[in-house]
Amino acid sequence: MKFHLWAVALASALCVQANEWHAYYRLDSKAYQTKFDEMVSQGFRLNSVSGYEYNKEPNFAVIFEKRPSPAWKSHHGMTSDQYHQKFEDYLKQGYRVVQVNGYTVGGKDRYTAIWEKDSSLPWISRHGMNKEWMQKYFDKYLEEGYRMTHVSGYEVDNESRYAAVWEKRNDSTAWVSVGELNSTEYQATFDKHVKDGYRLVDVDGYQVGDEVLYAAIWDKSASGAWVARHGVESSKFQAEFNKYRDEGYVLRTFSAYNDGTADRYAAIWVK
Repeated sequence: MKFHLWAVALASALCVQANEWHAYYRLDSKAYQTKFDEMVSQGFRLNSVSGYEYNKEPNFAVIFEKRPSPAWKSHHGMTSDQYHQKFEDYLKQGYRVVQVNGYTVGGKDRYTAIWEKDSSLPWISRHGMNKEWMQKYFDKYLEEGYRMTHVSGYEVDNESRYAAVWEKRNDSTAWVSVGELNSTEYQATFDKHVKDGYRLVDVDGYQVGDEVLYAAIWDKSASGAWVARHGVESSKFQAEFNKYRDEGYVLRTFSAYNDGTADRYAAIWVK
């Protein structure tokens, strides 16, 4: 098992009822904060948040769900130092990171993250890792019995950087994670793992220089029917969303990223 680095003018609302959940994209910082406050006041919690650049401004793609949840917190637009300070503050209060996404706007790296108050299992999270350090930590934590549950790629100084979360779960579910793959390599890897009985549980697109890359996690956990898409344009994503919503699927993973100045989307739906 190896992390293979080396191996819509306005916000568009998407909604459907399952528990009850809603997803939004092309939210600038102000619109996202307004939507965040609105949804939380209605009893929703944030399941996923992905930052990216659109019209030279930070934008966000998010999923909210109304479901039972431990206490949780989330912040966006953080510098690396600000994120580290929040990490330390919340760690002392008993919170753990469940998702951390790095993204680049105007050549500067920023972070958005979700924490939950939960001490039920050992966990580790790191950010700002270059390819070499990502591989070193991946190998180290794998040997110590951790599995990667979330990965985010982004660009700093024309190089790949990674943020990730690992958990030590009391199960023997087979899993594999790969990264630093262009679209063709990612599709081939996707096809191979699905043929081998794995399902995609996390995918993140990111741009480094002029190239779009992907990092992803597959495992052999039980699941209903699922579908995944990547490299989808905004207008086409809306059509894909409507199609799977009508077929009874729920959006579980929502990654927004750049391809040049255009926004692109990768997602996983589960029935």
